[in-house]
Amino acid sequence: MRRRDLILGGVPALLRASTRRPNIVWLMTDEQRPDSLGCYGSPWAHSPALDALAAEGALFESAYVPSPVCVPCRSALLTAQAASTIGVLHNQARLGDEATFLTWRFEQAGYQTASFGKKHYFGGRRPAFQTEDGKATEGIVAPEHYRAPFSE
Repeated sequence: MRRRDLILGGVPALLRASTRRPNIVWLMTDEQRPDSLGCYGSPWAHSPALDALAAEGALFESAYVPSPVCVPCRSALLTAQAASTIGVLHNQARLGDEATFLTWRFEQAGYQTASFGKKHYFGGRRPAFQTEDGKATEGIVAPEHYRAPFSE
């Protein structure tokens, strides 16, 4: 199965086909440089939880992001499309109602999806996750959904 096929339609079939579905945790830290993590040798960073995960899992030596700007990057990762394709090129941009999220594929396969913390993606027919910020989602996630104001 090609990566694109997996992203666009293969996830539910692939996960349902397995006799034992894996638990999946997708961690995304905001603006996290290697020099701010102990697992990359930082002498000043205190990051025991992420260091422990790195010791037991994968530690990447290089990484690429779909955009150097927060909202376009998150929107691209969640939709599995380039920021230019979805039209989200700056932090005030909103996804169109036609946006579909990679997380919906996991829901179709029977997984529960949840997101906690800063999201900063806006728009779409419905939220990317079944639970956001510890609450079941209803309607479109908008900036006013967050308790504390933010600016970028």
